[in-house]
Amino acid sequence: MKNLLLLSYLLTFHFAQSQDNGSFQKQFQLHLVKTIAPIKIDGELNDSIWSITEKTTPFWRKFPTDGSQPKRNTEVQMAYDNKFIYIAFTAFDSGKAFINSLKR
Repeated sequence: MKNLLLLSYLLTFHFAQSQDNGSFQKQFQLHLVKTIAPIKIDGELNDSIWSITEKTTPFWRKFPTDGSQPKRNTEVQMAYDNKFIYIAFTAFDSGKAFINSLKR
């Protein structure tokens, strides 16, 4: 009986793993681009590599509740060379979150 249960578990697990492997979480994949030109780390994304890298968006909010998208967009891009991995973030803001005064 144990062998039959183990066999059915393994077959079920194998069947579940083999289903649609080509599209599994494709929306969560980000393809990296290799660069030959040096990237200047200055906080500005004006290097030529950033114009051709794939951007990933939208992200999902985890706090205070799971499962919703944030109100403001964030983009992430990635590139690499023979020594480093470069990650660029662009966080968009409405401009309304600034504190006008610290007076009470």
